[in-house]
Amino acid sequence: MRVLRFVIIAILLLDWTALADEVSTLPKKITATSDAVAASGRWALTTRLSAPLLPRINSVEIVCNRTRGTCQEAVASLYTKEDVPQLTRPFLTVSISEYKVTRWDASSITAISAKPVADLEIQIDLQDGTATRRYQETKARGSQTANPSRIVRWELK
Repeated sequence: MRVLRFVIIAILLLDWTALADEVSTLPKKITATSDAVAASGRWALTTRLSAPLLPRINSVEIVCNRTRGTCQEAVASLYTKEDVPQLTRPFLTVSISEYKVTRWDASSITAISAKPVADLEIQIDLQDGTATRRYQETKARGSQTANPSRIVRWELK
């Protein structure tokens, strides 16, 4: 039985690239109530990068709470050689970020997470049923190596 498990694992690892193309992610969905908005799907890069901040295979869930004035974003990411050629094998990771809501009205939500090197912003358009994520480096919090002209955008698919 151990040998069979080993063979199956070896086959999966050797054929990982083919499997990566078959990985399913959450379907795009945005729902709203008077006090909460939830969005799910995957972030698709709309800006070209030499090294990704998020890999092409990712799955995201965002939950915004009007009373708390926050949005939480959970992202599961699968990095492969297509994303980072230096990887010796695929790498799976999860990150959870909290954003402060800066605008919430009947048509949209904007929320920002200020990190030491960059600001992350999520915008959810409730009328169009779309969501975007924006990353912009900043020197505002002491990072002298940040490049404020580096802006990366994603669209929820």
